[in-house]
Amino acid sequence: SSRGIQSESLTIENDKLLLSEQFTVAQLKEHLYADVGEINISRNGSILSDDAIVKNGDTVSLKVRDIKVDDLEIAIDIEKADYSKVDEAINMANSLDKNLYKDFSKVEEAISNVVRDLDITKQNEVDAMAKAINDAVKALEYKDADYSKVDEIISTIPKDLDKYTKESVKALNEALDAIVRDLDIMHQTEVNKMAADLLKAVEGLQLQDKQPTTPEDKPEQP
Repeated sequence: SSRGIQSESLTIENDKLLLSEQFTVAQLKEHLYADVGEINISRNGSILSDDAIVKNGDTVSLKVRDIKVDDLEIAIDIEKADYSKVDEAINMANSLDKNLYKDFSKVEEAISNVVRDLDITKQNEVDAMAKAINDAVKALEYKDADYSKVDEIISTIPKDLDKYTKESVKALNEALDAIVRDLDIMHQTEVNKMAADLLKAVEGLQLQDKQPTTPEDKPEQP
């Protein structure tokens, strides 16, 4: 009977040769050498060459401790690779607001390239998938902050400031000097404050005669 034969190198159970690793024919022969006197592995009736990869459903004829077994089905049960780093990277990427970034496509591409259900022999490939996602996230660039309100208010500043009081012009210049360009979208609140301060300074321009600003002189409101 072929049932119940077991050694450190192989298990034969319920008419199947159970393997916990992926082998070529040559590797399997070498791995089983201490226990197997004869071995031939076939697929669809044809004997496989030594460099062929053994697959589920292949059949094997072998002799184990004077017990000859013919047409034994091979069943490969290899431990699955650990995808915890991949899942962690995906969860982190999915927690980001893609609308904040100039180009989120590389992150999405790295996630779409993940191949599931690989076994532990491909752990390096699985780890590389996690790294690809993390690298794509690290390379993300925030969008530029929106300076349109700032620029709109600047366009309303009177060209001739000589007729306004030094104090009000000084306040305007200070608001202009306080504008910091090239901030990203994460600093939009700061940019909005620059616009508000600038608008206040423009609206605060006072003519030198201290009279209220006439409609012709008053800056156009954004």
